[in-house]
Amino acid sequence: MHFNHINILKDIKALSTCTFPKLIKLIIEGNDLGNDCIDVIKHLILPEMKYISLFDNKITSPKIFEVIQHFYNLEIFFIGYNQIKVNDLENKNCKYIFPPNLRELGMS
Repeated sequence: MHFNHINILKDIKALSTCTFPKLIKLIIEGNDLGNDCIDVIKHLILPEMKYISLFDNKITSPKIFEVIQHFYNLEIFFIGYNQIKVNDLENKNCKYIFPPNLRELGMS
């Protein structure tokens, strides 16, 4: 499944100066976000975040899984339809710590 959008985000660096203390859903699906979005999302202050969907983007780095450990209340994380290259891991024995409330992880 691929979505056709008129406006496609290629970067979200502008979010790095924002705070969203009450935001519970972050949905950025069907865009051209690449690995540069990882650091932006990782440093966002989203204390109430429960749902993140980065479905159908251009993310390839497994470091995207480091992002979600910072969102303690996260329950749902969708990262499907990205071509995560697990062979690019620098440390093949690394382990990712997922939030304790995570109950749904969508990957494809």
